[in-house]
Amino acid sequence: MSFYQSLAKLFANVPHRHRVMRRIFNLSPMYRKTNGRVIAISEDYKTFQVKIKFSWKNANYNGTMFGGSMYAAVDPIFVVQLSQILSSDYIVWDKTAKIYFKRPAKEALYADFHFTEEEIAWLMKEVEEKQEVVFQKEVDLVNKKKAVFARVEKEIYISTVTYFKEKQQLRKQQRMNN
Repeated sequence: MSFYQSLAKLFANVPHRHRVMRRIFNLSPMYRKTNGRVIAISEDYKTFQVKIKFSWKNANYNGTMFGGSMYAAVDPIFVVQLSQILSSDYIVWDKTAKIYFKRPAKEALYADFHFTEEEIAWLMKEVEEKQEVVFQKEVDLVNKKKAVFARVEKEIYISTVTYFKEKQQLRKQQRMNN
């Protein structure tokens, strides 16, 4: 169990744990360095809002926001979000990611991450039937006027913990046999 999973477990029964999660997320060294901040998390974790400030810390050679900073600020959100929505019986991983830059940014950018009840129900049904699922989710980085500066597409893997461990064990045995 990672340090962050341990913290999430520690605060699992705290009232308004989504607020505690936001503070912990923003204080974590791996996230602070992105210049991104989680500015809101809904109580059910189905909505996260992120703001990426533009400053000298994330300005590139051309004086615009560094693309790596944009991506790093949104990278962990879907996985953390789903890990909080689903029970600990599930494992969630990023598989692939693509970022499409639309225009250079010299201002703060925002990203809204949403999962609907229907999406969550579909994911759980797919995992129940197939033991694992890979699906695509995207998020736009926009300014206050909602102009799109970048789009991030992610492929996310979900399975049951039991199936994932069995799959790892099978791969390990196959490697040993080769």
